[in-house]
Amino acid sequence: MTTAPTPDLRALAEAAKDWASCNEAWPDPEDIYVAVVGGIMDGEHYPVAQIEADNYGTDGESLKLAQFYAAANPGAVLALLDRIAELQEQLVAEARAAAEQKLRADQLAQQHRMQAQMHAQATQQLAELEARKPLPPARVDELMAEAGYLGASAESRADFINGLRHAERAHGITGGSS
Repeated sequence: MTTAPTPDLRALAEAAKDWASCNEAWPDPEDIYVAVVGGIMDGEHYPVAQIEADNYGTDGESLKLAQFYAAANPGAVLALLDRIAELQEQLVAEARAAAEQKLRADQLAQQHRMQAQMHAQATQQLAELEARKPLPPARVDELMAEAGYLGASAESRADFINGLRHAERAHGITGGSS
């Protein structure tokens, strides 16, 4: 496994960036075991380095290595390092955006939980208020009729109603109870 380029690689490439035009490789016309790295401008070959790898391996290794060195010229290395830095910045920005989205989603979830809790509390309070409502007059009249107090005197009916109201408070009889 290879490691990421170090800042030294950038410094080395920066120091040699004027040699970025040395991006070509060709066989040495005088020695079949040697390849050359250099630049070609206006059809002229400008050799800069000789690669003699064929002396250590199979035929053709010098040219392969020279082609690699030519491709890995200072300009190409700087472009790759710049692209790596750009991708790292993009990755950091995407990670930051994802973290912000997660934070917003967490905030919305918390807000939803709070609203659900407030709704549950409001529903409970409403039920408690509803439970405290006294018996409606129509229901009182029904109960009075069932108990046989409709034909009674006003004072007897008032006593009956006062008894119902006392029962509501003392025994929890409410508007929904019969």
